[in-house]
Amino acid sequence: MTHLDTPREPQIRASLFDGIIRTCAVTAIIGAAWFQAWSHYGSTLSADWLGYAVLAALVLATILAAGAAVRPSRADVIALGALAALAVWEALSAAWSPLPALARDDGFLTAFYVFAVAVPLLVLRRTLERLLAAAVLVFGMASLAVAVAIKLALTQNPSDLFSDARLAFPISYPNAQAAMFLVAFWPAIALAARRTLPSVVRALACGAGTALLSGWLLTQSKGGGLGLLVSAVAMFAVSRERLRLVLPTLIAGGTAAVGFHRLTEPYRAAQSDYLDAVRGAGSALLWLTAVSAAIALVYALADRRVELGARSRRIAGILVVAALAAAFAAGTFAFLSRVDSPSAFVHARWESLKAPPGRHSGSSHFSSLGSNRLDFWRVSLHQFPNHPIAGSGARSFWTVYVQHRGSDEMPIRGHSLELDTLLEDGLVGLALLVLGIGTLLVMCVRQRDRPISAAAFAGGAYWLAHTAVDWNWNVPAAAIPFFVLLGIGAARGDRIPGPRRRSLVAAGVVAAVAVLGFAPVWLSGNLVRQAFFAPSAAGRDLRLAERLDPLSPDPYVMQGRVERDPAKRVKAIAHAVRMEPKRFDLHYQLGVAYLNAGRRADAARELRTAARLDPRNAKLYLGLLRRPR
Repeated sequence: MTHLDTPREPQIRASLFDGIIRTCAVTAIIGAAWFQAWSHYGSTLSADWLGYAVLAALVLATILAAGAAVRPSRADVIALGALAALAVWEALSAAWSPLPALARDDGFLTAFYVFAVAVPLLVLRRTLERLLAAAVLVFGMASLAVAVAIKLALTQNPSDLFSDARLAFPISYPNAQAAMFLVAFWPAIALAARRTLPSVVRALACGAGTALLSGWLLTQSKGGGLGLLVSAVAMFAVSRERLRLVLPTLIAGGTAAVGFHRLTEPYRAAQSDYLDAVRGAGSALLWLTAVSAAIALVYALADRRVELGARSRRIAGILVVAALAAAFAAGTFAFLSRVDSPSAFVHARWESLKAPPGRHSGSSHFSSLGSNRLDFWRVSLHQFPNHPIAGSGARSFWTVYVQHRGSDEMPIRGHSLELDTLLEDGLVGLALLVLGIGTLLVMCVRQRDRPISAAAFAGGAYWLAHTAVDWNWNVPAAAIPFFVLLGIGAARGDRIPGPRRRSLVAAGVVAAVAVLGFAPVWLSGNLVRQAFFAPSAAGRDLRLAERLDPLSPDPYVMQGRVERDPAKRVKAIAHAVRMEPKRFDLHYQLGVAYLNAGRRADAARELRTAARLDPRNAKLYLGLLRRPR
C-alpha cells in the first residue's frame, strides 16, 4: 500500500457511515408503510394513517433543522411545490366539497406524500446512498411478501387472509397489495444486474424480485399485470444497461412463472381443499424465492468472471432483440391459431369488461374482466363538465356516483387517479398532479445512466399505469413506496447543504403541519373509535373529539350510534346532517332515528331526501315509511 492509499480508508468508512445514517431517514418512511399495511391492513381511514404521517413530517423536519438537507434544485422546487399546491388545493376544496372533512383529509394525504418524496430527494447525496436506499425499499417490500408467505403457510383461517380466493393481506384490498409489491420489482432487478455489488446481494435482490412477482400472483391483480407490462417497456426503453437486465429479469420472472399454478391454486380449489391450497401457495412463494436466489448466485459468480467485449455485447444485444421478436411472433401465431375471429374475441372481452363482476370462475382471476369500472368512469366524465376548473371538491366522487350510478356498487373512489382528480379537483388539480409527478419522472429519465434512476422511472410507470384503473392513491401503504422510489431516482449527485435560515423555516412549517394539522385530526379519529368500544365513557371522548376536529361529523354520528335516548340520538345525527347535507346515508340514519322516536313526518322528510340522493335505493328508503307504527 502506498502513502497515497492510506487516507482513503477512513474516508471510505466515513462515507459509508454517512450513507447509512442518511439511509435511516428513508428506512423510517419505508417502515411506516410496512407497519401501516401490517398493523392497520392498509386502512384508508385517516385515524389509521395520520400517525405515520406525523412520523414522516417529523423525520423531514429533523433533517431540515439539522442542516442535513441539500440545496434543492429548480426541478426539486417545481416538483415539491406542485404537489404541495395540490395538497393545499384539495384542503381548500372543503369549502365546496359535499364531504368537507374528507376533502381536508385528502389534502393531508397528499401532504404526507410530499414529505415522503422529499426525504430521499433532499437527503441522498451519493450513489452509495441511493443504492442503500433502493436496497431498503426492495428488501423491505420483499420481506413483507415473505412474512405474508409464512403466515399463509401456517394459517388455520384462510378466510382471514383471502377475499374471493385472492390474497387480501395485509392490505385488505388485493389490487393495492399488488401495487405495494410490484413497485419495487424493477429496483430489485436493477440491483441484481449491478456487477459491482457483492454476488450475495445480487442473488438476494433477484430472489426479492421473485418474491414480489409471486406476491402479485397471489393477489391475481389484472391492474398489476397491466402496470407490469407498461413498466417493462419503460425499463428496457430507458435504461442504458438493458442488456444486463435481461438475465435477472428472466430468472426472477421465469421462476415465478413456474409457480403460477401453485400460487393461483386457491382460486380453483374446492372448499374442502381450500386450506391446503392457501398453505401451499404460501410455501410456494418461499421455495420459489430460495430457488431464484440460488440460480442468481450462480449467475452473479459467473458474471464476475466473464467480461464481454464491445463486439460480444453488440451480438448479445442483437440476439436478445431477435429472441424478443421471435417470442412476439410465436405468441401472435399461437393466438391466431387458437382464435378463429380476432375481432369477435376482442368484442367478447369488451362485453365482459362492461359486465358486472360475478362469482369467480375459470382457471384464475386473470381470465375474468367483469367489473363496474366503466360505469365509474362514465359518471366521472359526464359530471366533470359541471365543474371543469375547480372540480366538485375532493372526495366528492362517492356522493356524485351514488346519485348517477348504473350499478349496485357504492365505491368511495372512481378507480382512476386521473379521472378522480379531474372530477374532484378540476383542471387545476390535474395540472398540479401532472406537473409534480411528471417533473419527478423527467428527473429520473435525465439520470437514466444510473440504473436505480431508470428503475425508479419504470416503477413510476408501473404505479401510474395501475392507478389509471384503480384507487391505490388513497391507500398510503401502497402509495408511500412509490413516492420514496421517485425520490430516490430523482435525487441528484453531490450538492451543498441548503441555506441554514431557509432550512429552519421549512422545518418549522413541516413541524407545524404535523402538530397543528395532522395530530389533532388523528387524535379525534381515535377518540371516536374508542367511544365505540367503550360506550360508558363515550360522552367525554366524543366531546373532546369534536373540539379537536370541528370539521368532522364523525363524533356526532358515533354519538347517534351509542346514545340510548331516542331524542339525543336524533339531535346528534341531525347535527351531522347539517354538517354534510349531501350524504344520503346520514339522511337515512336520521330518518330511522325519527321513526324510532315516533316522529313520522320528520322521518318521511329525511327518507325522501335519502331517496333523492340515492335514487337506486329509493324503494328501500320509502318502504320504511310503510312499516307498522
